[in-house]
Amino acid sequence: MKQMLQSTKSEDEGYELSQQIASVQKRLEDTKQQVTHATERRTTANKKQKEATEAEETANNAKKEIERDVQKLEDEIKAKTKKLTELKQQSVTKAAHYAP
Repeated sequence: MKQMLQSTKSEDEGYELSQQIASVQKRLEDTKQQVTHATERRTTANKKQKEATEAEETANNAKKEIERDVQKLEDEIKAKTKKLTELKQQSVTKAAHYAP
C-alpha cells in the first residue's frame, strides 16, 4: 500500500513536472516570437530611418543646387542691369552731344 502511494505520488510529481516543462516551453516559444517580431520592427524602423536620411540628403543637395542657380541668376541680373545702365548713360551722353 505504501509503495502504491509512493508510486502514485511519483506519477503525480512527474505529471506536474511535465506540465511545468510544457508551460516553460510555451513561454519560451512566445518569447522567441516576441523577439522575432521586435527584430522585424527594428529592421523596418532602421530601413525607414535610412530612407529618411537618404531623402534628407537628396533634399539638401537639391537645395544647394537651387541656391547656386539662384546666385548665378542674381549675378546675371546684376551684370545685365549694369550693362543697361551703361547703355542708358551712353544714350544720354549722345543725345546731349547732338542736342541743339
